[in-house]
Parts: sequence; C-alpha cells; structure tokens
Amino acid sequence: MRIEEYNVALSSENLSLKYVRNSSKVRTYRAPSTIEITVHEKAPMIDEKTLSKIKILKMMLEKLTGKKLKIYLPGPQYEISVTKKDAQDITEIESEAETLNIQYSNFSASGQVRTKEGKIIDFSVQLSLFQLSYSYEKVYGKVVDPLILDLKTPNGKKQLVEIDLNFDGELDKFYIGGGRGLLVYDKNGNGKVDDATELLGPVTKDGFSELAKLDSDGDNWIDEDDLEFLKLKIWTTDENGKEKLVGLLDLSVGAIFLGSVSTPFDYYDSVVRRTGIYLTEDGNVGTVRQFDFKV
Repeated sequence: MRIEEYNVALSSENLSLKYVRNSSKVRTYRAPSTIEITVHEKAPMIDEKTLSKIKILKMMLEKLTGKKLKIYLPGPQYEISVTKKDAQDITEIESEAETLNIQYSNFSASGQVRTKEGKIIDFSVQLSLFQLSYSYEKVYGKVVDPLILDLKTPNGKKQLVEIDLNFDGELDKFYIGGGRGLLVYDKNGNGKVDDATELLGPVTKDGFSELAKLDSDGDNWIDEDDLEFLKLKIWTTDENGKEKLVGLLDLSVGAIFLGSVSTPFDYYDSVVRRTGIYLTEDGNVGTVRQFDFKV
C-alpha cells in the first residue's frame, strides 16, 4: 500500500482519580504492678554416688539383722523467688490505610485515506481502558519509644533501623526520616549498638527520664560536665546511606536539655509523644523527639 492523501483525526479522554485515607488511633494506659513468684527445685542434697552407697549399706544391714529396714532420705528442696514489676505506661497504636485508584482512558481515531492505487479507505477505531483498584490495611500493635535527634545534616534518605525494640527475640524494622539520628548510650564503650537497652526509651518507655539519670551534676542539661557524656552517641547514616555511630560533639551537639513537652502527632507507622531541644556548639538549636514506633 502506498498512501497518496489522508485525513486523520486522533483524540483521547483520560481520567485518573486517587483517594487515600490514613488514620491512626493511639491508646495509652497504665499496666498495674505485678508480683511474679517462681519456684525452682534445688539440686538434690544426696548425689547418685552417695545414694548407691546407702543402698549397698542397707542391703548389708538387712542381711546381718535379718530384718527389712526403711531409710528415710530428705525430700526435694525448693527455692522461691519473688519479683515485683512496677506499673508502667503502655502505648498502643491502631493504623488504617485505605487507597482507591480509578483510571480511565478512551482513544479514538477516524479518517480517510486515498492510496496511489486510487483506493479510498474510511476508518474509525476506538479503544477504552478502565481500571479500579482498592486496598485496605489495618495494623495494630504496641509501640516503643526511643529518642531521636533532628540533625542539621543534608542527608534526605530514610534510615532503615533493624533492632529488637521490645525484647521478644525478633528483629523489629522501622524507618526514621533523613537527617535524623537515634540517641544511643554506649554503656560499654565498644562503639556499636549491642541491643535496644542502649537506646533511650525502650526499657522504661520514657526516654527523657532515662536520659535524666545521666545528669551527674544535676543542672537539667546533658553536657560535657556530665560523667557519661562521651558515651552518648548518635546512630545515623552518612550521605551514602551507610550506618554510623558517632559522638555528640562530632555532630556539633553540645548540650541536650532534659525538659520536654507533650507534642502528640500521628504518622502512619509512629507517633511523636514529646519534644525537647538541644544546642549545637555554634549556638544553634535543634529538636529532640520521643517517637513511638509500632513493633
């Protein structure tokens, strides 16, 4: 076929709609104090070797006396331990995510073509596409609240954190925004995060209170006058997304104020509970926030 003349009209109609609904419900309650009683059986007072000797001696005495003898041995010994667990505040979060996508596309073409062979072709075609998708997710879980510093760094990449936050033996995964870092108390000074007990918050559910215990001079600030200041680190990532654990002064964090106020704000996978401040070595101010992450 060889085209001589043509008249073609193309047209389309397109529609794209997206509806997204995210919601979170936060419940905080105080779990009552409990007393846990554990009973352990102590190791037997008479071992197997001694018991065998006693049995042999019993047999010999029975032969000598001609009488059956009864030997009474001490029964098992038990050790009782009592552990008291103080009342603690527990926060739970319920998140819902609902997404509705609608896409519609209509294509049409019409026209007339005349070939060099003199043939005239009238044509018309139409193509319609429609797609609807819907998703719904509901997540429920307890939350654990480490302290996070909003750093004055240009890194905009999210940081994936993998650590057993609630001490159940399984790794928990959550993201913190770029330019932020987890506050770490490197107790043993080995330069790494051994477990969640070295974060401020997961153990007591109150990171600011845990931090206050390191205020050795009692001035309501964590600074170089405090004995454990150099053991405080920030767990963050570099510009290439590689994890690193660095000292406060290395990121120009000079002092952290121990005061904080309630600033409830819900993200999809976390909740901000409280916010405080820190000062940099050059006199600027940054924020410290207590985040509740779902685990």
